[in-house]
Amino acid sequence: MSSLVQLIHFAHEAFSKSGGIPPLHHDAFEAVRCAAGMTVSDFMDHFARCVAHRYHDGELEYEVADCALNSLNSYCLSQHQVMLPSYANDVYLAFDQGEYMHADDDVGTDPEAKYTKPQIQAIVTRDRILGVAVSN
Repeated sequence: MSSLVQLIHFAHEAFSKSGGIPPLHHDAFEAVRCAAGMTVSDFMDHFARCVAHRYHDGELEYEVADCALNSLNSYCLSQHQVMLPSYANDVYLAFDQGEYMHADDDVGTDPEAKYTKPQIQAIVTRDRILGVAVSN
């Protein structure tokens, strides 16, 4: 398992242990980012892209992907006091929309199926059309 994939799973494990969404561990984030040779912003987008594509391809369950993006967002806010970069924020918002029933949803609506899956599909399709590579 690559270091990036381990970082993704770390978020879910931390959530399972604490019951809350802790930010990604700074040292782990920095170690993987530096090994990838990316800026903080580029690595956040790369992390989000990896999560989006792995979720789309059925390699990550919703809960794991959602925890990873929530932890990335929390990390960005706590370590840098800024919002996520644009691409990462789009992915974060797609998973966020699947966390709850919306006011106009019928009883029994699956928010993940109604909101998250189509948004992630659109993001992944855009990446593929643009020839954006996803690496671990």
